Amino acid sequence: MIKHYLSEEYSDICCIECIGEISQEMLPEIRNAVSNLFENERPFIIIDLSETEQICGSVIGELLEWRHKFAKRYHGDLVIANASLAADRTIRELGIHTILELFPDREAAVNYLYWEYKGLTENILLTLPNQIAVVPAVRNLIRKCILAKNYTTREAFQIETIVDELCNNAVEHGAHGVEGVIEVALSIGRNKIEINIANGIEFINGEGRSPEAITRVMETYRDQPSDSIDNPRGRGLALVRMLANEFDIDSSEDGTCVHVTKYREV
Repeated sequence: MIKHYLSEEYSDICCIECIGEISQEMLPEIRNAVSNLFENERPFIIIDLSETEQICGSVIGELLEWRHKFAKRYHGDLVIANASLAADRTIRELGIHTILELFPDREAAVNYLYWEYKGLTENILLTLPNQIAVVPAVRNLIRKCILAKNYTTREAFQIETIVDELCNNAVEHGAHGVEGVIEVALSIGRNKIEINIANGIEFINGEGRSPEAITRVMETYRDQPSDSIDNPRGRGLALVRMLANEFDIDSSEDGTCVHVTKYREV
């Protein structure tokens, strides 16, 4: 049995469910279902194979032809989600998994379609105690998130290094005690990653802790790294500048925020 329908949750996605044994005799039904969806001008189609007992190669071939049509007319894609063990085995035996994208569930398929074709970003916001002990966990979490979005190991290491340095700097120079926190905001896009790391500041009298002075000192270390063995943070900011495509610093009475942009390597 073939069920086809337009997603109520997503205005540009349509779905097909293949239930039971999908044999060559069902080709006309498959063709009719996809054709009906094609006319609705939705660019993305998800084929759900969770209840598929068996699927023949000719049906998969038909789906590949429709995938080409969706890509040509709508610049979209056709993907497979929830493949049963039997369906997954057939797909892999035919080598179709090297052509069609396979996802463990519909949510993963939707995330891929919106990420790959609509340019939407994944956003992470962490509010953490201003303690050096939390930095390794933050660094590790962000590295895993970046790798999950198919950035390279090299790019993940670079971002991890940037986050480590900026978090350490934020902890060292931020407010401590009950009220002391740092905020880490990460926006992962298909072509770039943006990082914002902010802290609150315990102000004291004198220019040494004024927002303007903090910005001026950090910009100096960023542009002209310190060679003193007693000042590793100064060298670290220069390293961040080297790894990042954009590096801006902003201090106010609310604290200091560092914004870094790293573009995906081609």
